[in-house]
Amino acid sequence: SRGLVLPITLASAQEGDFRRLYLQIIEQVDDSLHVQTGTGLFQQEDVASVRDHLLDLPGGDLRRAVEKFVLASPAERPDISLWLRRWLRGDKLRATQRELLQVTDVIDSAGQMLNIIEGLVKYLLMVWSATPRCPGLLVFIDEFELLWKMRRDRRDQFLQFLRAMVDACPRGLFLCVGLTLGLGVEIQAIEADYPALYQRIKGSQQREIATLLEIRSMDDASGYAQTFLRHGREQMGTQDQELPELLSDKEIKRVFEKLKGCLLYTSRCV
Repeated sequence: SRGLVLPITLASAQEGDFRRLYLQIIEQVDDSLHVQTGTGLFQQEDVASVRDHLLDLPGGDLRRAVEKFVLASPAERPDISLWLRRWLRGDKLRATQRELLQVTDVIDSAGQMLNIIEGLVKYLLMVWSATPRCPGLLVFIDEFELLWKMRRDRRDQFLQFLRAMVDACPRGLFLCVGLTLGLGVEIQAIEADYPALYQRIKGSQQREIATLLEIRSMDDASGYAQTFLRHGREQMGTQDQELPELLSDKEIKRVFEKLKGCLLYTSRCV
């Protein structure tokens, strides 16, 4: 109703496995689009938006497969769409299906996954460029503190992949992590051990990250959310853009009141 489409994916850092993260993103993007629009990835309706912009996609398997989908006849597209989505999810295709899509056997390298995520974000921006408009892809990674319970080499590899993912998608990727401090990691440790990733969290401008504060009540949480969205609207308003009202203060308060009820219920059960 607000003229926006925003695929949302939720993953956990518990396994510290980038392939697992990649698969969760692919599966949930398709599901999230279905919920919000009634259609998923690679639909007949996408063709007009993509046909003249194929070269905007990064070169590689995904671009070749999307090109096959776009240039196919209307009767062939449903099968090609199905095979393309199965291949992205890591399923093994028959040799004839892979040859038709012009893709490799299995997506198993970090480079391939990064290339596909970059292409997928650009594809979403391309297809949903009008109303409803897609500003990008939201990836939320929970239990981020569990990475610090793993071997250093495994944690390094996962965080390097996240850094590369941010670099590959300078526009349209919204990355958010849920981190519980005091369980093996502090912000200072991230800054000291992973300065490149920390700088990307800070952004291109040299600004300080505010000290993390404990949220002591649902009123505090609601107030922070209201202030955050209000600040965002003010910042975007300076760019002469007409912005939809994403969430009103009343809606935010209702969300947190509902959450408060869930927490109290859980507490009683425990």
